[in-house]
Amino acid sequence: MNSTHWLEERTKSQFPLSIATSLAIEGLFGIIVDNINPTPPWVNYTDLFVNVRTLMRNLVGALPPEANNAIQPGEYAAALIEEMTILQNIVGQYSKGRINVHYYACTYNSLTGFYPFAYFKEVKTDKQKLYALVENTTIDRIYQLLGKEHSLVTRYDVNITQPGKATLLLSHYPIDLLNVRQTTELALLESHTGSVKLKHRWNSKLYNGKDLTIIPFDRMTIQLFGDHGGLFKPYPKDIRDKILAIAKQYKWHSATTRDRIMQSVQLSKEPALMVMVRKLYL
Repeated sequence: MNSTHWLEERTKSQFPLSIATSLAIEGLFGIIVDNINPTPPWVNYTDLFVNVRTLMRNLVGALPPEANNAIQPGEYAAALIEEMTILQNIVGQYSKGRINVHYYACTYNSLTGFYPFAYFKEVKTDKQKLYALVENTTIDRIYQLLGKEHSLVTRYDVNITQPGKATLLLSHYPIDLLNVRQTTELALLESHTGSVKLKHRWNSKLYNGKDLTIIPFDRMTIQLFGDHGGLFKPYPKDIRDKILAIAKQYKWHSATTRDRIMQSVQLSKEPALMVMVRKLYL
């Protein structure tokens, strides 16, 4: 079976998009089969930021494993450009032109400089290294295919500076939620589920987030507890357990502020923890 056939026959849903991407858009418009929403969330938003790396992940996830060795970065790039065009048209049609779609790709080259005290996950296995190479090469090929003057995809390092109003973010990198800089409000649109999550629910994106319901999602906690996006590795368990004990003692919740966190840690009278928390907030 040739690579073109693999791409054409990848698993899709109601829209001609890779299934996880399609379900995100179906959820936005309230039309997921067996989960119709009479009050879909799209009416509250004006902008949708879409991470091209997430589209790539979703596309690869819609293929059988044996297909990935047969498909070249240029072929992935062409398929993703087609998906971006289709997705943009669908959102424009269903929102009656209300929602503007913006595509971006972060290099994350300066991430260690922005988060100097974080523990970062390493790309170790041959499979991980190959995927990283193919993904980065695919993104480069997208820019080549689009040409220098085309504005479909914006390249960023870490900070995402595209202006937006009431904005949805479609990204499997939780760190992007902290680095969108010019929107008036921000919510996460999830692949697979189509759920729209406001800030108080972003803690589900921490590593083992289902067990961290009293922990807010912010600059410090994503470094301390790690994330599901594959960038941050958790701090040692004994340190995390101490912070969790303080969180329980002082009744933290998903919207607890930085000031309250700092105050709680200070009251715990553990100077080493206070130093660590301060550093992670720098």
